Amino acid sequence: MHPQLETEDIKVTVEQRGCVDFIIQVNPYESIQKLKEKIQCKLESSAPQRLSFQEPGGERQVLGNISSLADYSIFSDAHISLLQIVSPEMQVFLKNPSGGSHAYAIYSSSLVLDLKCQIEVREGLLRKKQQLEFQSQVLQDEWSLRFCGV
Repeated sequence: MHPQLETEDIKVTVEQRGCVDFIIQVNPYESIQKLKEKIQCKLESSAPQRLSFQEPGGERQVLGNISSLADYSIFSDAHISLLQIVSPEMQVFLKNPSGGSHAYAIYSSSLVLDLKCQIEVREGLLRKKQQLEFQSQVLQDEWSLRFCGV
């Protein structure tokens, strides 16, 4: 039988500088990428992440996406440090119904709602009256621009 099927989930305490720690249950054989996805869901953030682990008295190791906790010999409850990496700002060009376009500076991890707020400030068009579309899809306020493929 594959060891992954026999192993119970472990508690991973995710530590963030300046924020409250939280716990996620994971199978130690799941990829670090899966762990990152669970963290993104918990934080409701799509910001890129780096995770690191340090055994007492050992060196800090950055955890690779395709590895698993088991690859780092982590089979019991552990503490992982989270570094969120701010993505670089990008320019988004929006075309309005009258055919004009405007550029907005925003992060790919920002929500559609954040972009609508910028439009409201610059154009005076209430965000509740805005409908943004990308590739024939209406964008939802709670989606990140990265999630939308922007």
